[in-house]
Amino acid sequence: MLSKVPGGAGVMGDFANKQADDMARAVQSLSDELAPGASAVNAGDAIARGVQAFKDGIKSVQRRLYAHLDDYIPANTPIQVSSTQDALAALNAEIPGAPNLSQFFINSKIKGIDGALQSDLEAAASGGAMPYEAIKKLRTLVGDEIGNNSLVSDVPRSKWMTLYGALSDDLGAAAHQAGPDAAAAWNWANQFTKSQMTRLEQLSGIVAKDSPEKIFSAAVAGTTEGDTIAKRVISALPMQDRREVAAALIQRMGRATPGQQNALGDAFSTETFLSNLSKISPDARQTIFGRTHVDDVMSQLEQFATVAAARRAGGKIFNNPSGTSAAAAQIGVGGSIAGGIASAAMGHPAPLAAALMVPATAYGAAKLATGPMLREMAATPTTFSPGTSASLAQVGILGHCDR
Repeated sequence: MLSKVPGGAGVMGDFANKQADDMARAVQSLSDELAPGASAVNAGDAIARGVQAFKDGIKSVQRRLYAHLDDYIPANTPIQVSSTQDALAALNAEIPGAPNLSQFFINSKIKGIDGALQSDLEAAASGGAMPYEAIKKLRTLVGDEIGNNSLVSDVPRSKWMTLYGALSDDLGAAAHQAGPDAAAAWNWANQFTKSQMTRLEQLSGIVAKDSPEKIFSAAVAGTTEGDTIAKRVISALPMQDRREVAAALIQRMGRATPGQQNALGDAFSTETFLSNLSKISPDARQTIFGRTHVDDVMSQLEQFATVAAARRAGGKIFNNPSGTSAAAAQIGVGGSIAGGIASAAMGHPAPLAAALMVPATAYGAAKLATGPMLREMAATPTTFSPGTSASLAQVGILGHCDR
């Protein structure tokens, strides 16, 4: 009511603005604690950088695992490459009855690899076998082509995948022939590769975006329903990059909508913050904010949400969307003051004094309501002394006694 009465309206409005500014500073402080200068651009760059480091780490582990095969298979051991030959023949096969059209669907590089392999096999004169070291190196190179493949590559990714699979089959057959230890080493390396390649496939669609902002948006998409995408990304990032993502999301949650935005585009809105936070599922909150290893991030966000919800609820008390009550109050007080001035001019100051009492009283009441003493009193829970508690308990018991 004080916010709708002249004299109190300004005080209550100033306090509401100060409260919003205080919350904006608290949110910014939390963001800075996670990652100073955080933004969607920095977060997108952090995601791309983190995923690349994750990819490099996988390759390093993969190389070490496959290197265990060297303990069981000497480098010059002849390896049959029948699967590789069959795959290359299929990739370079002509369309029956359409030899001229076939040339448009046969990749020249894959055809060249097939020809070179046949020449090396003939030169080795080893009955369709090549040294283990040569096949292992060829498979690694094909794997690199898959990892670095782009839309403008001269060889489609699907063809590299086919060739990689055939080389793997040939190496796997050699590992099983070398004994159970070699087979176990091969199976473990293969299992790791398949699981991690699946993760990299899932991440590639996110980091392949053409700008850091789009990478960030893709990484935090779908958080309303769950944390599937966010978990894939966050799990692949080192700790500091996780904090960049969390800090950027905190800042984005509080950014006011375009209709409430200022010229700089950095206006904060408690209402928007509450609305955006409520849209993030509990699982996604835990994944993005709970895995930063920064104390109390989750609890601070809950506190911000509580304050924002209280402001929302407070704004609905005696709500008057049309503004008629505030206008009527201003008109009424203004009319009384005008009448009081006229009476004072005729030698009767009492009406003016009475009219001025309304805004003066409202001003004092608003100052009291927004002052620290009354707010602390209202925020302090009521407690009873042990004797009072016992007396209240006895009264409760009496209330249940038969009359």
